[in-house]
Amino acid sequence: MTFTLDTASGKKLKELHPHLQTALERILWRYPFRIEWAYRSPAKQAEVAASGNSQVDGSKDYPHMARPEGVQAVDLRPITSKGPIEWNVKDPNIAVAWAWFMSFAFHEVQAYVEAVEPGAWMVVSGLNWDGDLDVATDQNFDDYGHIEIRRRQK
Repeated sequence: MTFTLDTASGKKLKELHPHLQTALERILWRYPFRIEWAYRSPAKQAEVAASGNSQVDGSKDYPHMARPEGVQAVDLRPITSKGPIEWNVKDPNIAVAWAWFMSFAFHEVQAYVEAVEPGAWMVVSGLNWDGDLDVATDQNFDDYGHIEIRRRQK
């Protein structure tokens, strides 16, 4: 079954870097989701940081900023038969479903980016900022729905 994005998510998809666009379109053939954030203005980024929902205030380079090639970060929200999963997950079964979806989405983005530009990009999850696969003991900020791509330095 193929799913489609709602209108707002479709507009946000077009703001993203082409690699993220294509990878997310590939995920839609299996799982429904909503794009909560792609581009964020510096003022909105500062507001999100002040609320405690980001570690970056928007005063300098940040992943949700506009770039000529497109925004390099996206915040996703999986959708179940009951609707979009809430951000503040209390039910452990829902938390597992969220983690499972984000793991799938992360790996799909990673596989696509590596296939089209081998070694050029690092894919980062808001559940594993440093990429060491230790999500339980070394994270001081969890951003469940966040995936970003960072160009590797040559």
